[in-house]
Amino acid sequence: MDPVLERLIAAALPEVAFDGWSDTVFDTAVAALDLDPSHARTLCPRGAVDLAAAYHTQGDAAMVAALASADMAEMRFR
Repeated sequence: MDPVLERLIAAALPEVAFDGWSDTVFDTAVAALDLDPSHARTLCPRGAVDLAAAYHTQGDAAMVAALASADMAEMRFR
């Protein structure tokens, strides 16, 4: 994942609890990073929608990494 996108997600997270994944949150995160809005739109063309999708992609990658390093030999599952 692009490091600037990771920073954009991190800047947005404190605001998401109050305003959800909204354009207001997207704009606030862009301003907090002093990021050029056109660069932010290159990373997230649909704004907050793409930022939310990137957040979930980041979480999925963390889950896959955790599973890859987990010892599941003693786990019971079907």
